[in-house]
Amino acid sequence: MKKILPLLLLLTGLGYTAAAQLTSQAYGQPLLVLTELDPGLRVPGSDVPSFALYDSGHIIYRQQQKGGVRYYQTQLAQEQLQELIGSLGISNELLELPQPPSPVSRRRPLRQTELYINLDTTVVKQVSGNLRQDERARKAAPPAFLRVYDKLVAYADEQALEWVPEKIEVLFTDALKPPRKTLKWPAHWPTLKSPDTIWRSEKLYSVYLDKAHYAEFLELMQQLDDSQAVEVNGKTFTVSYRLPFPNIVQTSAD
Repeated sequence: MKKILPLLLLLTGLGYTAAAQLTSQAYGQPLLVLTELDPGLRVPGSDVPSFALYDSGHIIYRQQQKGGVRYYQTQLAQEQLQELIGSLGISNELLELPQPPSPVSRRRPLRQTELYINLDTTVVKQVSGNLRQDERARKAAPPAFLRVYDKLVAYADEQALEWVPEKIEVLFTDALKPPRKTLKWPAHWPTLKSPDTIWRSEKLYSVYLDKAHYAEFLELMQQLDDSQAVEVNGKTFTVSYRLPFPNIVQTSAD
């Protein structure tokens, strides 16, 4: 097996830098990772992949449901893994797509769709626009990219089980304006002073919450809107979160 190669995502904004908080030899190295980058996130760069395929046959994928986004996991036998890769139509045309030009500063940054491919060669290809909903973006996208994208976002397995990582990464950012209402962060949850908390900048902390508290955490998130915040260690923060994927490292562009 080849040495695990980290996936590098170029991030902006607050200089978010996430070390791989979830590593697992059972998953092996990522072969294909699709990430739909949303510049409108509260913490720019804290995107979660929509699809990840590992050389162990593990697949983690996103599904949009009535209750919100859910992630599912399945595992293919090696023969099935090779069949899936072959069915995606990853062509030389895709692998040889030129890198997009550096984005020009815009008042409203564009969404980006990024495809990491680590097969016979390792490349990262990126296309501008919301390929799920924007017909103009789809028409402008290279067909070789769009064909693979459509197959990945449509992937589903009836045998798949809902996936939640062992740790949820909770992102605390300074409130930009005084909140209308402040909720107390539960005392039995990790705080800014917990040993595995990461201070990323003066305005950003990552706190790692055990998945046993995930349902309770989602209930807390449902109580919050843009005018509300949480109080932890005597400080007030807005809150967002992400689900760290196994063996996928994110790093800032700084």
